[in-house]
Amino acid sequence: MSGYSENEIKATVKIIPEKKYPFTVKEVKADKGENISYTLKENKKGDYIEYLLNIENISKKKGRYFDTITIETDSKISPTLKIKVFGNIMEKQAESSEPGDNNKG
Repeated sequence: MSGYSENEIKATVKIIPEKKYPFTVKEVKADKGENISYTLKENKKGDYIEYLLNIENISKKKGRYFDTITIETDSKISPTLKIKVFGNIMEKQAESSEPGDNNKG
């Protein structure tokens, strides 16, 4: 996720279990959780379920960060899913008062 500190920075990850290998989510947690907030929403789509993991930057500091969201499931094939989250937060550049102003006096 990349953007300016004063803007809303969000991402959504759609998780769709294979019909042959369905699973349900048991737990969701972030390793650090210092710079992000997240929610998991379950949607029933006909005969299957999809999960929407919404991730939002909560850091107002310029810089980069890394976190991992771990999703525990009841799947025998993939009991744990890991979502890597990279953040690149920038400060908005100061705008000059006039077009072409190069601070010449």
